[in-house]
Amino acid sequence: MKNKNNVIIEDNFNLNKKEKLLGKVSLKSKPIRISLNLTGRCNAKCIFCNLKVSKYYTDEEMTLETFSLVKPYLDSVKHLVFFSATEPLAAKYFRDIYESTIAYNAEKYFSTNAIALKDSIAELLVKTSLDYLTVSIHGATRESYKKYLGVDTFDRVIKNIKTLNKYKIIHKSNYPKLRLSFCLMKDNVHELSDIIRLASRLEFCQGVYIRHLLAYSEEMYSQVPSHHTDYVKKHLDKAREVASDLEVPLCGDLIDELNDPIIEEIGRPACYEPFERMHIETDGKVR
Repeated sequence: MKNKNNVIIEDNFNLNKKEKLLGKVSLKSKPIRISLNLTGRCNAKCIFCNLKVSKYYTDEEMTLETFSLVKPYLDSVKHLVFFSATEPLAAKYFRDIYESTIAYNAEKYFSTNAIALKDSIAELLVKTSLDYLTVSIHGATRESYKKYLGVDTFDRVIKNIKTLNKYKIIHKSNYPKLRLSFCLMKDNVHELSDIIRLASRLEFCQGVYIRHLLAYSEEMYSQVPSHHTDYVKKHLDKAREVASDLEVPLCGDLIDELNDPIIEEIGRPACYEPFERMHIETDGKVR
């Protein structure tokens, strides 16, 4: 699955790079990254989710007809993401859309809470060598998981990940490579070390991605890590030691960013998002 000809992809990538450096406004290159919002629904109720505040959730689904409009771009796309903000495995046509992309050589990825990671889907992702899969787990116990995600599915998620790993053994595959995503806040930072241990046991080879809570409602404001720097730093330092001992990679928002949540303009890398990425919503609208 990983040895297909990449000439079209690389030619488009190099053309895109050249056009960016030349400051072109109108591009001949096609997008090198495409992301898809497959559904307006989610099967969790995370207490920190910005989508609840923005009233983003809908009953809309990306149809196969809508997805067919994307296909002319798939020969040259370098990164294909089946995810934007909602839960891709809750999408009505997830399997149909995913299977229709197997023949394309883009690097494929999505993020999920893994609640709906059924046995058949787990095996499909392994057999087709999905490149990367990120799983959101914001509590290290059944009780804390339910508190933060709003659903009592911790045991199911752990079982689903073990099933995925079983198929990786059966099919002698390293794919998909797993990463655990953890939203860090005051009330769960003490669980970070246990989250790292969990990632080690469940073979998350890409480690743990830590993102600091952004408060989108007044009731979450007191949970923002930068309001509790000393307390958070103590637990982060301990977590670093655990991660080092278990050889679990850590990435994302770490303590150095606690005191300065807004990055200085000076030295900030240029944002090439409009030149590189095309995002398609469930109804086919591009943004």
